Amino acid sequence: MQLSVIIAGNGSDTPIKRCLDSLLAQADGDVQVIVAFGGHPALAEELASHAARIESISYPTPAALHVLRAAALRQATGDVVAILDPYSILANGWVD
Repeated sequence: MQLSVIIAGNGSDTPIKRCLDSLLAQADGDVQVIVAFGGHPALAEELASHAARIESISYPTPAALHVLRAAALRQATGDVVAILDPYSILANGWVD
């Protein structure tokens, strides 16, 4: 069973980087990671370069979270989809 994880947000990059670090520390290559970010196009590119398995969706201006999440859901291929807020820090074993 494949897991797709969606992280959507606007604005500051600090919380989303911590969220990604906590996810990537325990996620293997079978986990699809999609970041949808509005209002900071360069950040989505930077986050995608953070790890090869991160897919990015970028909006040039801030967008409502439901719009960002919907775009990411259309791209998700996993049997199970988890939607995280950018300030989420995952406990050890969360992916398992």
